[in-house]
Amino acid sequence: MQIHDRIFSDKYLETKAAGVDVLQVKDIEKKLEIVKDWQAGISSKRILNAKEEELQSAFLYRFFGDILGYVYAKGAKLWHLDVEQKTLADSSRMDGALGFFSLDENGKTLSDIRVVMELKNARSDLDKPQNRKNDRRTPVQQAFDYAHSVGGTCKWVIVSNFVEIRFYCQNDRSRYESFDIRSLDKTDAFRRFVFLLQKDRLLSQSGESYTDKLYRERQEQEEKISKAFYNDYKDARIKLFHHLREQNPGIDEFIMLNKTQKILDRVLFVCFCEDLNILPPYTFRNLLKSVKADKFNRDETKIYARVRGLFDAINSGYPEENINRFNGGLFAADELLDKLLIKDDVFEQVIGLERYDFASDLNVNILGHIFEQSVSDIEELKAEIAGHPFDKKNGKRKKDGIYYTPEYITRYIVEQAVGGWLENQKAALGLNSLPELSEEDYQSIKLVKKRLKTNEKVGIYIQAYEAYREKLRNIKVLDPACGSGAFLNQAFDFFYKEGQKVNQILAKLKAGQHEVVDLDKDILINNIFGVDLNIESVEITKLSLWLKTANQSKELTTLDNNIKSGNSLIDDPAVAGEKAFDWTKEFPEIMAQGGFDVVVGNPPYVPSHSISDTYKRFYNENYETAEYQMNTFSLFIERSIKLLRERGFYSLIVPNYWLSTRYDEKLRKFVFIRNHVFEVLNVFNIFEEASVDTLIITGKKNNILDSLHKTCIKSLNPDIKTIQERLSSIHKKEWFFEDIVYFDTEGINTKISFDKNINLKGKYCLADFFKFKQGMKPYEEGKGEPPQTREMMINRIYHATSKKDNSYLPLLGAKNIKRYSVTWENDWIKYGEHLAESRPFELFSIK
Repeated sequence: MQIHDRIFSDKYLETKAAGVDVLQVKDIEKKLEIVKDWQAGISSKRILNAKEEELQSAFLYRFFGDILGYVYAKGAKLWHLDVEQKTLADSSRMDGALGFFSLDENGKTLSDIRVVMELKNARSDLDKPQNRKNDRRTPVQQAFDYAHSVGGTCKWVIVSNFVEIRFYCQNDRSRYESFDIRSLDKTDAFRRFVFLLQKDRLLSQSGESYTDKLYRERQEQEEKISKAFYNDYKDARIKLFHHLREQNPGIDEFIMLNKTQKILDRVLFVCFCEDLNILPPYTFRNLLKSVKADKFNRDETKIYARVRGLFDAINSGYPEENINRFNGGLFAADELLDKLLIKDDVFEQVIGLERYDFASDLNVNILGHIFEQSVSDIEELKAEIAGHPFDKKNGKRKKDGIYYTPEYITRYIVEQAVGGWLENQKAALGLNSLPELSEEDYQSIKLVKKRLKTNEKVGIYIQAYEAYREKLRNIKVLDPACGSGAFLNQAFDFFYKEGQKVNQILAKLKAGQHEVVDLDKDILINNIFGVDLNIESVEITKLSLWLKTANQSKELTTLDNNIKSGNSLIDDPAVAGEKAFDWTKEFPEIMAQGGFDVVVGNPPYVPSHSISDTYKRFYNENYETAEYQMNTFSLFIERSIKLLRERGFYSLIVPNYWLSTRYDEKLRKFVFIRNHVFEVLNVFNIFEEASVDTLIITGKKNNILDSLHKTCIKSLNPDIKTIQERLSSIHKKEWFFEDIVYFDTEGINTKISFDKNINLKGKYCLADFFKFKQGMKPYEEGKGEPPQTREMMINRIYHATSKKDNSYLPLLGAKNIKRYSVTWENDWIKYGEHLAESRPFELFSIK
C-alpha cells in the first residue's frame, strides 16, 4: 500500500514528459556522478552520521545548483538559490529558498521567494514531532509555517533529510512527490526529478511556471474526470434500478434498490482492482469480448450470467486465473441477487464504468467524495419508491442534518484527537525524553546466533517503542455518525503511517528483524469503529475501506462488527424501533473496558422543530444537556464524551452558537466545567450545503474535576469571504486571534465570544440593547391552519420567487444575514396563519 498520496500520477507525468530524454540533459554524466557520490556517502554512513549544518550548503549547492541549474552565487546580478533565508513575518530562518534574489543599491538582498526549503539530519523522520522545548512541530509542519510566513508568491515547499527529498504544493500538506536519493540514479527517477524541479521548469519570474501549469491542469483534469464519472455512476444506478423493477416484478422495491447498490458496489470494486493489478487487467473487458464472441447464444441475459461466475470466483478464489479469495461480505452468496434478470444492454452500461482509470484518475479519496453525493441520490430513489415528491434542496442531507466534511477538516480533527491521544501515550512512556542514539549505540546492535544483542540504551529504546506499538495496536476510535466514512478513512491513513514508522524504527533497532504483521487488517479490526443511522452510509463506508485495503494476496476484512447501522442517540426500541442502538450490546468488549479512546466526527445538526415529540421526550429524560431549544449536535457532544474512557480524547465539528446562547447553559457546563476542552477553533461556515457557522472543539473526558481547565480559543478571520479561503487558512494555521482561557468549577455561566479581545464576563450583553426573538417557521407537519401535510412541506407551497399578491412578503433567511450587510435573493412567502409558526407581524414591522 502506498503510504502517501502523490501530487501527480505516473500516467499523467508519463504523458507530459513523453518527449523528455534524460540522456539529452546537459552534463548528464557529471550530474549523475554527484548523485552517486552522495549515495556512497549514505552507504558509508557518512551522511547518516553528519550534523545538518555540516551538509546543508553542500546538499543545496550540489542538488539544486549543479544538478537542477539554480544560480547560487550571491555575487551574480540575479541568483535563484539562497541559503538561510530570513522570513518577513517573524524573522525566523529557513534553511534555503528558491526564487529570484538580487541586491539593491545599498547592498540589501531583495527576495522574491517561490519555494521554501527545510532540512534535517539524515536520522530525522520528516513526519515525527521534533524533541524541542516549546516546539513539537514536525519538519514538514515547520516548512509549511515558513511558507505561510513568506506568503505572496511562494507556491511550493521542499523538505529533506539528505536521503529523501519531498516536494509539496504549499496549499496541500496531504500530497507530495518523493525522491529517494538512494535510487535517484535510475533513469525514471532522475527524469521525474529534473522534469518537475529543474530551475526553468519550477520558476518563472512572471506568470505561471511549467510546474505551476502542470499542477493547475492536473487539478482541473481531476475535477473534470470526477464529475464525468459521478454522472455515469449515478445514471447507471438509475437505469439499473428501473430495469430491475421492470424485469423482476413481485420483489419489494426497497429490497430491489438495495440489490442495485450491491451490484454497483461489486462492479466498482472489480474496476478498481483491475487497474491496480489486484485482479487480472481488463477482467470486465475480456469477459464482455468473450460473451460477444459466442454468436450462437441468443440469450439476452448472458452477460450477467458470466459476471455472476466472476463474482463467485472473487468470493471463493480462482487460482487458475490469478483471482484471490476475497470474501469479506461484499461478494458473499446472495440467492436473490443471483436470481435477478438483467438484460445485456443494461448490464453492459453498468460494467462500462471500467473504462475509467481507477489507478491514476479516480483514487480512493476522489471516490470518497463521489460516495458522499450518492447518499442523497439513493434517498431520491427511495422517495420515488414511496411515492413522495423529493425536494433536492431539502433531501436527506437537510432532513437528517448531514453535511459532508472537507478533507482539510477531517485531517485536522484526526490529527488533534488521535494524534493528541497518542502524543499523551508517548509522553507517559517516556518516548519524548529518550536520549538521542549515537553511532556507537547503533553499532552495538547485533544478531548473535539469531539472538539480538544491544547495549542498555538501545534496549530502553526497544522497550519503549514496543510498549507504544501496543498502545497503537489497541486504540479504539469511533465516529458515531460516520456518514460515508470520511473520518474513518482519515484515521486509517493516520494509523497506517504511524504503524509503518514504528515498525521501521523497531526493525532498525533489531538489526533489520521485521515482525510479520498484517497492518491493514489490524487497523480495520482493532482500531476503527463507526455507526450511522442510514444503512446506505454504512455500506458506503465499508466499500471505501475495502477499496483502500484491497490486496491481491489477502481476503477482505469483515467489517460487520466494526461499522454498524443504528440510532446513536437512542437505545430504546419502543422509541426508535429497529434502529435503536444499545452501545453495551453492540460493542460489549469496548464498553466493558470503559469505552472508546477517541471519538471524532461531524454529528448531524437537526434543530428542535425537526425532532418529533417522542424523540424530544426521550432526549429530555436521558440527556442531562437537553434543553428547550435542543439540537441533535449537542446531544451527540454529550453522547460522544460519555462513550469515552476516562481521559479519552474527542474532536468534533459543530455549530458555534451554543457557546453564548441562553438555552445551552447545561451543555457549556458539561463540556467546559465537568470535562476538559483543550481547544476551540472557530471556522465559520465551511459547508457548501449549510448556512451555519461552525467550530472545531477538541477535549477529553475528565470526571476528576481539577481546579482549573486551560482552553485555547482560536478563530479564523471573520472577513474571509469564501469557504476555500477558510479551508486554506485552517491548513496554514492562520488564526485571526489566539488566546488562553481558564475555566473553574464556578464558571457555570461562562459565555465565549470570538473576538480579538475575549470578554468572558462583560458589563453589558446584547440583550441590554436588542430584543431577541425566534423568527417565523414556515413549515412543520401537522401545524398551521389548515394543518400542513408532508407533501405541502416538501413542495414549499407558500414560497415564491415573485410577489403573487399582497399576501406575499419578502423573506430573509439566516444565509442572507452577513457580517456587514443583508442580501436578498428575491424570495417571497405567503404570510398568515397557514404557516407553522407565523409570529406576531409587529415583530417584523419595527424600523
